[in-house]
This record gives sequence, structure tokens and C-alpha cells, in this order.
Amino acid sequence: MNIKFKSIYNIKRESKDVEKKSIPDDFEDYIKDFFEFVENNETNREYKIKSNSSLVVDCVNNAIQDTFINNNIDNLQEYAQKIAEKLLEEEIKIQDRVKHLSNVKKGSLLQIIIQDNTDFEYLIAKVEHNRYFDQADFSAHEGFSADQKKIWKTCSFKYRTIDENNIVISEIKIYVDTGAKYWADSFLELDALTTDEENTKKAFQSIDKTLTKKIKYKSGIDYSIIRNNFVGYLRKPESIDYDSMIDHILEDYEAVNLDEHELKDLISSLKLLPDQKKFDRQFNSVPSQIRTRIRKVYKVNAGIEMRIQGHINDFDRTIVAGYDERGSRYIRIQTDDDETFNDFYRKQ
Repeated sequence: MNIKFKSIYNIKRESKDVEKKSIPDDFEDYIKDFFEFVENNETNREYKIKSNSSLVVDCVNNAIQDTFINNNIDNLQEYAQKIAEKLLEEEIKIQDRVKHLSNVKKGSLLQIIIQDNTDFEYLIAKVEHNRYFDQADFSAHEGFSADQKKIWKTCSFKYRTIDENNIVISEIKIYVDTGAKYWADSFLELDALTTDEENTKKAFQSIDKTLTKKIKYKSGIDYSIIRNNFVGYLRKPESIDYDSMIDHILEDYEAVNLDEHELKDLISSLKLLPDQKKFDRQFNSVPSQIRTRIRKVYKVNAGIEMRIQGHINDFDRTIVAGYDERGSRYIRIQTDDDETFNDFYRKQ
């Protein structure tokens, strides 16, 4: 791996400017480690170019062309500054829109050009500055932590060499730590290769089929509870980190009838789904895409069906199966509807 170019700009919204920071030679090891950290991040999402005339894409293309074909690095810093100024412009806009709700995170923009044999990569990353105190005079400073690499947002443009005069983009991948759309939409001006609607639909369908295949016929109650929890997670229009969702739902799940091996096998199978079924590990959930798919109809008795329309809070207490004193099976459903309750209540 050969670092052809590197730059760091502080994005200073208060003064509405960007500040280029000098990079010492011993910082190169940090950059290499950071690059590997970003490359191994599985929660990336593939994107495509809206227009070659967009500022960031144009600057990145020109930088790679100058590096590869012209062997000229004189203009690289100019391209990097334009990209940093574009980010500043978009962050000022978004901060003005959300100022009553939250603050856009402050940080610096790291840009790197990497050559690996005949392939090139242009990496753009917004990274955190950590606050620390100097051990000599205990004065406060901000800088990069050598141990903790906090990534907020990244974009990787990968280029493949065709011949000595031609190089083309082979892949664009983005990671964002939140559901903030400005990073891809207005700053980079890129479109997701797979839409949020497609990702939501594919993810839920794949999860539901896996739950049915792996556990439904081993433990119906575990299937119902786990499925309900996934419904609750995906029914909100929020940013989804797929692996984090799996961990949140199943890492501390106390199974009713499944043994430890069966639960681990389920988790392993679910974590393979994005690669197997071709959906992103990071996307924004679009609840309308699963509204009809989350409905479940259960046959209770002749002429009686139980229909579940969506997520149920406190599922295992709301619907309970059991036996009465005569050994007859029953389903007990908690209700908060007065009319329904009165239609079936018998006074003692």
C-alpha cells in the first residue's frame, strides 16, 4: 500500500472556513491503520454517481487522473480544499435547518489517495477530534487519538486500471454513523445503488424466511417473540445498522424453548443474509415496504382467527397460551378496548 497523497482540514463552522493542518511524517502510520480500519468496516453501503459534473466527483476524478496518468500531484491540495469547502457549505446549511433539534458533529476531514499495484483509492472521512490535556502544562488541546479511531462518515472511491491511459471507478462505498442524508445526497451527490425501499423489503423478507426455517417448528413462541422484535425495529423510519440490530435483538435474548446451540446458529444465519440476499448492512428503514408483510393470521378455532397487524409491546405478556384446570388449551389476550372486553366479559 502506497500513500500518494494525504490531507487534513478542520471544518470550522463558527468562522465559516476550513483550516489545512500540516501532517508530520510519523502520522503516516496512523493513516495506514485508519485506512485498514475503514476498509474492514463491513457496514458500508454501495453508491453510484448522479453526475460526473458534481463538485466532489469531479475533484476526485481529476485527482486520480493527475496522479495516475499525468503523474502530477501539484493540484491535489487544491482539489482537497474544494472538497473540504463543499462539506463546510453543506454542514452550515444542515445546521441551520436542525439548529432547534441537534448539532452537526464537529470534526475534521481526512482525505487520502492510496495506490495498490495498478489500483487506486480516494478515501474521504470525517473523523473525531478528541479533547485531551497536555501532560506538561495541563492545557487543553484537541487532536487524533492514536488508539481510538472514531469514524463518523466515510466515502471510498475505488479505481481500476484499464490500460496505461485509462482508469475507471469500480466501486463507491459509504458509511455514515447516523441517518444523516446530507453526506451522500448534498455533499457527495451520490445515489444508493440499492434503495432504502429495496433494502427494507429484502431485509425483512430474508429475516422472516430464516426465522421460519430455523426456529418456527422447533419453538413457535420463540419465533413469535423474535419476529415481533424485528417488526418493532423495522417499523420506524430510522437508520438501520443491520449487525447492530441483530445484536440488540438477540445478544441478550432469553430463549423460551431454544437451546444455546440453536440460538447461536440462528444468529450466524441471520448475519450472513446481507451477502447472501444482496441487501445493504446499513440503510434507512421504510416502514411502508413491510406494512402488509408484518401481518400474521393465526387460526384459533373453527370460525375464529387472531390477526396481528404490527408490533406488540410486551409480547410475551399480551398473548399467553396455556391450559385450564380441565386440561383444555386456550389463548389469553390482554385487551385495552372497553367495547371488546364488555362483549365477552361475564359477571360472576
